[in-house]
Amino acid sequence: MGTGGRKEPRERLTYGSVVEGLLRHGLQGQVPPGLRARLQRIGVDVERPLLPAYPLPVWLHCLWAIIEELYPGQPPEQAFRALGARTTEGYSHTLVGRAIGVLTRMLGPRRTVLRIPQLLASTDNWSRVEVLERGPCHFELWHNAALGTPGYLEGVLEALLREAGAKEPRARALELGEAHTLYELRWGDGLTRAPG
Repeated sequence: MGTGGRKEPRERLTYGSVVEGLLRHGLQGQVPPGLRARLQRIGVDVERPLLPAYPLPVWLHCLWAIIEELYPGQPPEQAFRALGARTTEGYSHTLVGRAIGVLTRMLGPRRTVLRIPQLLASTDNWSRVEVLERGPCHFELWHNAALGTPGYLEGVLEALLREAGAKEPRARALELGEAHTLYELRWGDGLTRAPG
């Protein structure tokens, strides 16, 4: 799998609507003073209007700070998966996210998965994704990133599939490369078929 059609930008950026989705909506006011101070030191001031975009390293440091503060003692993969779901749920309250929510509910799970390359393009300037349908309710998704946030994109994808109407969605990493990750997505009838 390869390029997904998007050129690599000079600087990888995460759009402010994603940051807004998590910090203003997904965490539902659960940003205690200690976390607020940490985020400010990292470069995200939740007391001021958010920037249009943040460098990817700033966003990743934010995610780590949040799981360390809000999910202490939990394994990182479990904490990141929960945080990924909260990101998707919060993003659905942003202007862009509301439109995507309407679209995913209209499309249903299968066509939503086929649209993931375009959907992720609304969240950052660098994601490249390729989708391969393996069978009914069973897909593989190649993403041009290995970000060191195990479980995060899995949580994002499961919440997105739930929003699209999928029953019991499951996302898991199949392969972690130096600069890519291959995920498996299953739901409904796809859960009862043997992996292959």
